[in-house]
Amino acid sequence: MLRLRKQSALLFAALFALTVLLERKGLIKRVRNRQDRRTINIFPTPKGRNLKNELLAHAIRINETATAGLTEEKIAIVRNVLAHMKGNLDREDDNGAA
Repeated sequence: MLRLRKQSALLFAALFALTVLLERKGLIKRVRNRQDRRTINIFPTPKGRNLKNELLAHAIRINETATAGLTEEKIAIVRNVLAHMKGNLDREDDNGAA
């Protein structure tokens, strides 16, 4: 349980630092939630939405390049194998392995 608490604290710190950076760059806006003052809602700015569209276009091109010449069947096999491997790693992590 201590390990999970430490990981959660690190994750929170990293996420907080990331949101501060994204806000400074004008990509997001943080707004305190009116119903729950402990909660901060995060919204993309127009600049952030434009960047999302640009990054999505790059991701699509990268996927097209990576899968060029592969049939849909082979792509499905790769996805299934990767999902299985991720499941193995998730279970190992849940069992407390380092």
